[in-house]
Amino acid sequence: MLFRSLFDHTEHGNILFNLINSKNKHFIDGSVDLDDRNDIKKIMEKNTNTILVGNVKAVGTGISIKNIDNIIFAISGKGVTKIIQAVGRGLRLRKGKKKVNLFDIYHNFFYSRKHSIERKELYKEFYQVSDFQEKIIHI
Repeated sequence: MLFRSLFDHTEHGNILFNLINSKNKHFIDGSVDLDDRNDIKKIMEKNTNTILVGNVKAVGTGISIKNIDNIIFAISGKGVTKIIQAVGRGLRLRKGKKKVNLFDIYHNFFYSRKHSIERKELYKEFYQVSDFQEKIIHI
C-alpha cells in the first residue's frame, strides 16, 4: 500500500517520519531539492510499498503521483484549495485502482477538532462522501 502523509509544520513531519518503521519512506519539505523530489516521485510511481511524508506546500503543487492509495492529513486548518488539491492527488487513477483512503488526524484542541469537522464538509461537498468511519484514539 502506498501512503502519502501531509503535514504543515516541519517539526510535526519529522516526528511522523521518525515514527514510521519502514525502509521505504521518503521525506519532502521545502529544503529538498527539486531533482530529489522528482527522484522520489519516480520511486513512488514504480513501487506499491512506499511512504511519502511531505509538507503540504512542497508536495501540494508540481508533484503528480498516480500511485497513491492512502492519504494521511496531519495538518491544521481548513483551506479549501489545500484540501481539494491533496485529495485530488489521491483520486488520480491508475490501472486497478478503485479508491483512495483518507485519514484525517486531529488533536483534542478546540480549533483542530473544529477544522476537522469543516474538512469533512468539504469532502461531502466536493466528493459526495457521506459515510465516515470515525475512530477516536487517545494517545
